[in-house]
Amino acid sequence: MKQQQTDRHFRWHVGMRIIKTVIAVFLCGLISHLQKQTSFYSMIAMISAIICLQNSTGQTIASALNRTIGTLIGGLAGVMTVYLMDATGVLELALIRYLILSLALIPLIQVALLIKRPASAALACVVFLCVTVAYTPEDAPALWAFQRMIATLLGAAIAYGVDFILPHRTPAPSVAPSQSASEIQNTAQEGEEDSRDL
Repeated sequence: MKQQQTDRHFRWHVGMRIIKTVIAVFLCGLISHLQKQTSFYSMIAMISAIICLQNSTGQTIASALNRTIGTLIGGLAGVMTVYLMDATGVLELALIRYLILSLALIPLIQVALLIKRPASAALACVVFLCVTVAYTPEDAPALWAFQRMIATLLGAAIAYGVDFILPHRTPAPSVAPSQSASEIQNTAQEGEEDSRDL
């Protein structure tokens, strides 16, 4: 009975958060294409935009700021780690390299906590691993890290721009005349809740 009620009241609803996410991801791909960047660059920018988009502009700004701080921490730490591993020959020793990279996450998280930005800790670790794990001796460490930092910041900037320009709620869905007064009220309330959540 409960399942039947759920199915009867289910309706397809695309909220503004979904629309903003789609637009932001497409813009990341478009700009990356115009800049003739790699698909990996585009992917990082798209992921950044998805993570940064929140339910309100204030939350999006805070998320973008945390991602920027995390990107800087992880990128700088990644460059130093790659140079150190390259100089000591650790890059050629896979298991030791992975052990060092895993242990290096501890000070990254501690730095994020020290500057009172715990939300940026996970992002710092992600960027750090993006710089260090996929790096090969043929790449320039500083350029490699810089490109990934730029891609992350691009996604954050696009997310903020889209969230700031577009409205935060979609119009309430239309209601059929045959619906009762209670059904009309329930539909309006559900529409408001979906708009706030998505």
